[in-house]
Amino acid sequence: GPRRDGRPRLTKQIGAAAAKRQRFAGGTNCCGAGPRDHREAASGMTAAAEAVFRDYDQAELDRQLNLRARWPEHPEYFARWARDSEAARARLAQGSGCRLDLAYGPEAAETLDFFPAEGRAPAPLLVFIHGGYWRARFKDEFSYIAEPMVDAGAIVAVINYALCPEVTIEEIVRQTRAA
Repeated sequence: GPRRDGRPRLTKQIGAAAAKRQRFAGGTNCCGAGPRDHREAASGMTAAAEAVFRDYDQAELDRQLNLRARWPEHPEYFARWARDSEAARARLAQGSGCRLDLAYGPEAAETLDFFPAEGRAPAPLLVFIHGGYWRARFKDEFSYIAEPMVDAGAIVAVINYALCPEVTIEEIVRQTRAA
């Protein structure tokens, strides 16, 4: 039944986790329904769709995680990263100690680029692990992050690793630790 203050019990309407989030945020939203209820109403989904993560069913979770579909201009970002990274490697290679494609393991993908801080010892170390959902991208596309860090006095290592599905996540973790 309703609570003493007359408002409906949220846990029966939308689940305990959503009720806790709404209470923390200061109460119910427009109608007391949770985010999944609104998505279902807007999309015509039925309540039979099973939540696999928080309030998301598998189809909605897949849609949320498809960043390339959400940002159709992503090729422009990739092209800019590649251009900026190539320019950064060329500039940083002119300094002392820059080493590209250092092998840290037996596999072809187990390489890193090392960009030392000039004139500072000891210096902090930034190890950059590139993104790409373990399935895409390579270290060469992310060298652009090294230049401002080196300029600020940090050592930067940008590591590469093999990609799924050719290897498992466990193998990527092993390679990352080895780097």
